[in-house]
Amino acid sequence: MSLDTTVQRLLVSPPNVGQMPHANISEEDAKMVKAVEEHFGKEGYQLPVKEDATEMASLTEREMMFLVCQLNC
Repeated sequence: MSLDTTVQRLLVSPPNVGQMPHANISEEDAKMVKAVEEHFGKEGYQLPVKEDATEMASLTEREMMFLVCQLNC
């Protein structure tokens, strides 16, 4: 089997794999998630990049996902 064929087979999902079900969260949890997104996603909101650092940066998408997951998990 050629490398190209192997790569193509790895990129295609098996036919029996379904989509992950969406999480059902309560209205209260949805409000909490929205509050976190609004607070940490504000235009210009920045935090130090590490402890005692003067360099500042906005939260990354991955960090926002972590915060939201902590509320829902």
